[in-house]
Amino acid sequence: MRAGLKKIHSASLMTLLLFLPAVLVLVPTASATSHESLCIFPDGGICDEWDRNDDQTPSSQTWINSQYNFNMIDTSQVNLTMVWAIHEFERESFGDVFDLFDLGTGSVPSRDGIPADYIRNYIGVESAGSGTPTVGEKLLSEAEGIIVDMLDSGFGAQTQATAEFTESAIVDGSPISCESDPGKDTNDESSSVSQDNAYWPALCLKVSATVNLDASAVNIDSDADIERTYRGLLIMGAEISTGFTLQSPAGHDSNFKIIPPDYAQIVSVTPAAGISLPEYASWSINSKAQPQGAPDQTLDVSLRMKYKANASTPAVAVDTSSERGVDIEIILDMRDESNSKLAVEVAIYYIDADTMDRWGIDLVALSEDASIPLVTADGIRLAKHNGMINDSLLKNSFPTDALAMGVNSLLEGNPVTMTEVEIEPTYKDGGMDFVHNVDATDSCDDTSTIIEPKYYCIEGGGAMNMDHPIYLTTESNAPFDFSLMNMIKDMIGNLSEDIPASNLDILDSGDLEAIFNAGLAAELDLGESFLSGFMPDGMPPTDMMLTIMLPQNPAWIAGENGSGQIVLRDNFSGEDSTRIKLQGSNPWQWNHPITDGGKEICSMYQKTCTSLVVDFNMEDFSINEWSQTVTLTVSASIDFKFYRVEVPPTISDMLTSDEASISFDVIPADMIHLIVDMGDRMAEPFSTSFDIGNESYDVEFSRDGLNSFGTSMGDIATDMIHAFGDKDVGMEMDLTELKVKVNIGEIPVPNPSSVSDLTPVSISVKVPQTTFSLALDMDTQEASITTHSAVEATLANAIYRLTNEFAVNAGGEGIVFDDGGKGFEANIENPGLELDQLNTTPDLTLDLKLPKGLLFHDFKSTGNNAVITDPSKTESGQQRLVYTFPDPGESDTVSFGFKISWWFIIGEIWAYVAIPVLLIALLIYKRGQKKKRKRELKDELISKEYTHPAFEKEVPEFAIDDGISSEGHHNVTPDEWGEKEEVKAPPPVVQDEPKGPDMPASPYGKKGKSFDDMMGWE
Repeated sequence: MRAGLKKIHSASLMTLLLFLPAVLVLVPTASATSHESLCIFPDGGICDEWDRNDDQTPSSQTWINSQYNFNMIDTSQVNLTMVWAIHEFERESFGDVFDLFDLGTGSVPSRDGIPADYIRNYIGVESAGSGTPTVGEKLLSEAEGIIVDMLDSGFGAQTQATAEFTESAIVDGSPISCESDPGKDTNDESSSVSQDNAYWPALCLKVSATVNLDASAVNIDSDADIERTYRGLLIMGAEISTGFTLQSPAGHDSNFKIIPPDYAQIVSVTPAAGISLPEYASWSINSKAQPQGAPDQTLDVSLRMKYKANASTPAVAVDTSSERGVDIEIILDMRDESNSKLAVEVAIYYIDADTMDRWGIDLVALSEDASIPLVTADGIRLAKHNGMINDSLLKNSFPTDALAMGVNSLLEGNPVTMTEVEIEPTYKDGGMDFVHNVDATDSCDDTSTIIEPKYYCIEGGGAMNMDHPIYLTTESNAPFDFSLMNMIKDMIGNLSEDIPASNLDILDSGDLEAIFNAGLAAELDLGESFLSGFMPDGMPPTDMMLTIMLPQNPAWIAGENGSGQIVLRDNFSGEDSTRIKLQGSNPWQWNHPITDGGKEICSMYQKTCTSLVVDFNMEDFSINEWSQTVTLTVSASIDFKFYRVEVPPTISDMLTSDEASISFDVIPADMIHLIVDMGDRMAEPFSTSFDIGNESYDVEFSRDGLNSFGTSMGDIATDMIHAFGDKDVGMEMDLTELKVKVNIGEIPVPNPSSVSDLTPVSISVKVPQTTFSLALDMDTQEASITTHSAVEATLANAIYRLTNEFAVNAGGEGIVFDDGGKGFEANIENPGLELDQLNTTPDLTLDLKLPKGLLFHDFKSTGNNAVITDPSKTESGQQRLVYTFPDPGESDTVSFGFKISWWFIIGEIWAYVAIPVLLIALLIYKRGQKKKRKRELKDELISKEYTHPAFEKEVPEFAIDDGISSEGHHNVTPDEWGEKEEVKAPPPVVQDEPKGPDMPASPYGKKGKSFDDMMGWE
């Protein structure tokens, strides 16, 4: 390639100039004859008188001022225009006409050539007798032949040149007077020329030649496209310097001008004299002082050109300080971890000059000054498809061995060997044989077809760009075993030295799948040096990418945002991504409500969700009149349920380091289930400890460990209660029959692919059915209740009010106790049972079952937090209250009354007071009959007119003796009354009823009686 492109420029630009010596050897000759005889011309022309002093080349037979313009149309075609202003020409070129021609006194034929005026006056004379070319034809023919010979020998092209006389010429930018008519050259003739000089005006001729270059002329492979190659190199930014030698024979004043193609411009020339940048470059060599036969004067010059951009086809612009030239992607395919594969894919967008030098790729070697800053992907295709490089050069240049060493540093076990690098013909969006506008549309303005493919582009906005890279690929020779699980285990082990290695060994893909699906997000920073360790030395600006294709059989893990792969980058621009981010393939989402039996426990906005249900069942309540005791049979339980919990920041900090982090936003119940299930398989299950009083207790996270923990906690609680019964608290307590049992709920095996919080972790504390007996000292009639919580305070307050002010309504269903016809009111707040370690306050529910016959009456909650179940709808026949306490910071107002059913009353007293009740009823009946008779008699007396003569006025009430005592009893029997004088009785005196608390009306519409009267105590 170096030799080929060098010949492009040396041939196309300056080898054309090598024809100059041959042109300049045209020296006219003349025969020796007398001046007088030769100056009488058939057409009447008169020669100017020769004067040696008019000859500006006294030492040479030739005096020519010449201008050579080389106009490069492209690399395959050069237009040459040569202008000679001939003042004197060597004799030999004209044959016999001027063989011994004598110019006059002082003329020496071997030294002096033929002046222009003499050539002009003999221009129509046949040079060698009848039928031979004239002097003018001979001159033109000689010029054409010399130029053709030089172009043919210099370029190997069959070139046609045409010479003709011209009446004007511009040499070195200045016009020269030319004349070819013999009758218009002196003062003695009709001419505008007023001088008498045999050398003036000049006889001018012009030679035009078109050089069609072919591959053999520039020594490039025959299948190369010279023009497209040259333009492509310039568009890529090449600056091509061509050195050549200018020649000027004796007697010549030679001027040279080089005009580059329309798509090129001159950057600099050496030497710089006569330059007009960037349109052309010019030089001059004046050899008029050289003697006849002296060697040609030469001048070494160089011309440096670059691309002349235009609006439709700009030059390639690449900032090598920030834009990558090569992408290396290492693909670790672990979709089947037992048959992992490794592939390396290299995409070459451009190669900078330094890399080309290291890799031995030399696309431009025309001279020491030639340069190209980079070669794009299109440029590599240009070189390949023009025979400048072959595939083996690129294969051998790329440092695959160093890349393989970097790959093996990631793997464990036997090194992975790679196959030979392949250069992909067409691959993805590029390849070595990528064809513009065939393999990709609208990629180039060149017309490209399958028959005439354009592997590189020189027209349009995409000319010689790097949008379609060259791809090199290699892969592992055989599958190998690479476990992502082991890498994660190592990461976990690095985070916590407290986790035994044996515990990590039992982890399988199902465990990790469940852990990640439970919401775990793992992040590992491999560091800036990780990917750079894969990078071979001597690389161009390179972006390195490691793609890890995650397991799919099964798909137990996923990358960020659920992706099936992890991509790490070490970018040349500095925007690196070296952190591995892993998550579950089907991660659990916490933001949904939790319900239990249709009741919402937690909203979708609560990260932590726990509940506490207090179940208190008052199965039986009895009052023992004779023994003065009250017995209460109860059973109770406290159920704590853990659905999900937000991870405290302190724990997240413990699992975070500079290199790696494991984070849980919210932990679901299934995560605890998994830990316990794993504990059953561990030699050393996870454990923790806590203090109760002065004792420290361990809990092991396995099924046996938790069950044992529950049994121990139940025993501890039972012992504490028994110990409390032995204390002197002012009353005798025997609590030996009270026991507490702590049960851990069932621990299911979670589904790794579908982790949830719907099955909670539950802890149940139960008090089995126990009967309590409370003795009351009737002499002191003292009782006390100690309050510790909102529930107890509310009940105590209600009882206090009940003992001081209450109303009793007796109806068909029983007796109602309330607050003057309305319910007792109480303000309920959350008791604040906060679990500090979990940073949560459980959803608290009281499930209360009253004894049969005891009921809440008209229970109301302003927050609708209460649900009352009618006894007839419960299996046990007990009324059930389910009350949900308000959330922390909120409150609820409840109102309620109490009802004692008639059946409860009857059930309590019938065995004890059945007979007394009957006797009392009989006495009450008899007493009622007496009162009835008394009222009848009294009414009869009052109805009689009082006529006692001693009274003229109404007798006062106190004067009437009706035989009834003040206590309401008769003093005498009717038989003892005797006959009485009929008097007018005063109105009966009605005594006031005993004062007592006002009672509401009875259900029968009459005024309510006092409690004493109702019970028959008054």
